[in-house]
Amino acid sequence: MGVSGQTIVGFALEPRERLVESAAAKLVRKGMDLVVANPLETMDSEMIHATLLDRAGIVAAPAAMSKEAFGDWLLDRIDARASSTTGASRP
Repeated sequence: MGVSGQTIVGFALEPRERLVESAAAKLVRKGMDLVVANPLETMDSEMIHATLLDRAGIVAAPAAMSKEAFGDWLLDRIDARASSTTGASRP
């Protein structure tokens, strides 16, 4: 967890062939709790096929979905992580 119970989430736009490796390095380098690894082709697409990582490795790699649906999915993962870390759920 970040400062004062904050969860620090970042994004890494990387070539697919080194996606996880580069995103994991960025997570450590920037002191983040989670990083969303996006392949470069995400920029020109309506869909996203990202991978969510923490310091232990891959948290989840959902199937391709719309960017809007991914935003909701990501917020759910962040909320679940915060709830499990603090032992309480958010309102």
